[in-house]
Amino acid sequence: MDPKTHSSAAPSSSARGGSQDRSWRGRGRGRGRGREGFGGGPPTRDGGHHGLSNTASAAVVPRAPRHPAPRPRLTHFLALPLGHHAGLRQKLTSFTTALLHSNPAIPGLDESIVVSARRMHLTLGVMSLTERDSGHSGETSSSPPRTLHSAAALLQKVKPGIMALLSGHKLQVALKRVDIMKPERGSLDKAHVFWAGPPEDGDDVARLKAVSHFIHDEFVKAGLVVDEKRPLKLHCTVLNTTYRKPRGDRLPFSYSALLATPAFKTIERMPSVLPPDDPRARGKAPISVDLGEWTVDEVQICEMGSYGPQGEYVAAARCRLD
Repeated sequence: MDPKTHSSAAPSSSARGGSQDRSWRGRGRGRGRGREGFGGGPPTRDGGHHGLSNTASAAVVPRAPRHPAPRPRLTHFLALPLGHHAGLRQKLTSFTTALLHSNPAIPGLDESIVVSARRMHLTLGVMSLTERDSGHSGETSSSPPRTLHSAAALLQKVKPGIMALLSGHKLQVALKRVDIMKPERGSLDKAHVFWAGPPEDGDDVARLKAVSHFIHDEFVKAGLVVDEKRPLKLHCTVLNTTYRKPRGDRLPFSYSALLATPAFKTIERMPSVLPPDDPRARGKAPISVDLGEWTVDEVQICEMGSYGPQGEYVAAARCRLD
């Protein structure tokens, strides 16, 4: 997943079960509003309130406005890197290049929203870390410092648990499904994030989920990963309108047009023959594709927004799985 997905198109569907239920259904947030004054009416010109005498209103202490706690600046993320595999880069780049050259063009698709294949990874959590314990990070004396050093130390500490879960097997990721995150107004023509991820079932998937949740949960318990109160969703972000250039309104792309292209047919495994009104019909649930199976060689702590020599995310710490 592209880490920006965490703060962009409402990412998450169920990760633990890999359910096909659409992650973008039934989610919403609201904010209550308090009353403007007391006594059932707005303030009067002389400073009182309708229904209250000036003397009574003078005794009223105004409530301080409530402001939500500021979200910490995200600096790093836990990742299972995949973009170092040359075969995946070739397969994915061929696909996205063909999409960009579709005729007719896919509405809203632009090269700037295509995520480089070299940056493909599964995100296990995002973090707000400091380089060192400065004493000004809002931590209490009883809580561990949220530093890169402490995160790197924990990454090494969890390795025995990871290897026990793998029990001699490789950590494999099969990119066998694609879908979109929550589109605007539920319209397939107003999509913002297109992703590829593993199937729901299988021994390799079970190991992948077990390892991913183990790492994520250990970092949450240590207070190092920002707990977003939503299930972990294992996926690689392929298109994301957050990156659109030039900056401005976040213009969506048409997922329905993307699915109709010859380019998509090159990766689709089982074309849908369901009627359009079926809940499992094309575009209404993850679609089976073949983007290969790839081995995860290590777990990384990567720097947000960083670029290495090949365009990859820069790993600030890593744990080899061998």
